[in-house]
Amino acid sequence: MAPIETVSENNSVILSFREAGKYTIEALQRDAAAKGHNILEKTIKPSSLSSAYGERANEMEEKAKSAGLIGMVGHWVDIGNGTKEIKGIWVHDTLTHELPEIMTCMI
Repeated sequence: MAPIETVSENNSVILSFREAGKYTIEALQRDAAAKGHNILEKTIKPSSLSSAYGERANEMEEKAKSAGLIGMVGHWVDIGNGTKEIKGIWVHDTLTHELPEIMTCMI
């Protein structure tokens, strides 16, 4: 941990880490922004699609794959009966470093 402590002290910053799964790592390799601790929504992946879409999960997974959304952080909206659907994704402008915002998407 010494290198991390050195960077933290030299730059007066606090660093934190969180575990990332396969789909998140693949999205990061495509230059997606890391999900901050302030964003509690789920990553778009087969298990989250299965929970949200049930019998339609395979169809939605294919749509999400073709749109390049697997591994991105979804904005899930409650549509009733405890069911949620993806209505957007969280995006971060890497040029301006503005706070993450939700971009509406249709899959």
